Amino acid sequence: MGAAISRDGRYAYYATKLGHTWTEKDPPQWTISRRDLTTGADEPYLKPLGGAMMPALSHDGRLLAYATREGTKTGLRLRNLETGEDRSLAFPVDRDGQEGGYYDDLLPRFVFTPDDKALVLSVGGGIARLDIGGGAVTRIPFEAPVRLGIAANTRVEQREEIGPVRVRVIQAPRLSPDGKRVAFTALGGLYVQPIDSKAPPRKLVAADAFQPNWSPDGKTLAWVSWTARDGGALWVMPASGGKPRRLTEVPAFYTEPLFAADGKSLLVLRASQYDRNRVFTEIAADRPTDIIRVPLAGGEGARSRTLMVPARCNRLVTAASGSTAPRVSAR
Repeated sequence: MGAAISRDGRYAYYATKLGHTWTEKDPPQWTISRRDLTTGADEPYLKPLGGAMMPALSHDGRLLAYATREGTKTGLRLRNLETGEDRSLAFPVDRDGQEGGYYDDLLPRFVFTPDDKALVLSVGGGIARLDIGGGAVTRIPFEAPVRLGIAANTRVEQREEIGPVRVRVIQAPRLSPDGKRVAFTALGGLYVQPIDSKAPPRKLVAADAFQPNWSPDGKTLAWVSWTARDGGALWVMPASGGKPRRLTEVPAFYTEPLFAADGKSLLVLRASQYDRNRVFTEIAADRPTDIIRVPLAGGEGARSRTLMVPARCNRLVTAASGSTAPRVSAR
């Protein structure tokens, strides 16, 4: 990027990037290379600690100005191509774009004056003259006639609601087996509402309830809880309301509770609480997950049973009864 051709036409100096377009490594990512236009051979030329960008050659071919990162800021340096002397010209200048998109170059352009005694550069939103000998910076004033049509103001006033929060989106709605009620969660609460009624939904659980599901007879609701600090658990309670009962003891990331066909146990996905808190993205189900079976009766001595380790799925679809364990359909 930004090739500069030597006065004799033999060499081209240019900035080149390490890695690919979206390299995620920290800077420096750019160096300045030199190509012999006669032989086509390339060689690294400038590889300072802060990288090297934006090569600019003097008219006499003796000096090469370039940008580099020093700490967290960007500066300009000057390399004498005859002696190898390298010194600072200006620091700091406008920050370079090594971490972002460099489609419009890495830095505003700078060029040598015809007598090679100064650089003309864009810095701080203006144009300036940088004296190479003493380092003095002189602003270059300029005016530009501009005719720019101004459209109507697109800002609109929006009233910010106050008072009780209105729920506009519900989560994980589940229809009861008889088709007369729907269970869902909203803002962390668990609700049940009749389908053919204008009655408001009834809140059964106040907070941290997710993904409800019905027992085959419609008398029991299961759901999962989860917080980043305490982990999650599998819960059940009467669909008509009552005291919730926790079925799991080990804090984990539980999802997709599903009753077995006989209603005597539940299947649920279980992943590590530690892994859940460190996922790269919320929508990727790429963590190791177990399918476990939990007896509905609970009580002393009741234990969960792992059916598959790990399960590469994020939904439990059906659970048919079997002689020793439910047959699970997952995806």
